[in-house]
Amino acid sequence: MTTTSRKQATDTKTKEPKPQGYFAKLIDQIRARGLPVPTALAGEAQPLALSTRADLPPWCELNGYDDDAFGVLNEAIGVHTRSASYLKALVADLAVRVDLDGCPVSPVSELDRHSAALGLYLKERKDEARRAKPADPVAAPASSPSPIAAKAPASVPAAPASAPAKRPIISLAGAGK
Repeated sequence: MTTTSRKQATDTKTKEPKPQGYFAKLIDQIRARGLPVPTALAGEAQPLALSTRADLPPWCELNGYDDDAFGVLNEAIGVHTRSASYLKALVADLAVRVDLDGCPVSPVSELDRHSAALGLYLKERKDEARRAKPADPVAAPASSPSPIAAKAPASVPAAPASAPAKRPIISLAGAGK
């Protein structure tokens, strides 16, 4: 076992941001059981290796996880990989995937970077829409006009309700001649 000075130990602690929310509760459950947390999940978000799900059962067995602890860690990884900080780590230039022990495995592909950028964009739009909703849906007026109707001039008549379009009938009679 290697020894570290007090200064080195404090420097390491200050560099690691604390996980937030539900993910933090799951990680705290693992730590409360006296089990090690994968290095890849401690500290800043890092892109995980594509083989993480396959590597998880043997890693947990080597580190003394029981079935319940395995389930908690598996859920924590799911929460982590859907987080905005994880998606930002995937999008970063020269991002490298790491295994559970934090060792570099492979670079993040362009397709994965673009997919993460789209996921991040959609997550931000969803958060904006959630913040824009009124706090009390009961207090919102029930008969508020649509934004399109509010912008239309008064002289434009409303569009008539139309019947569904009929599909053309396609006949193959005489097609083989």
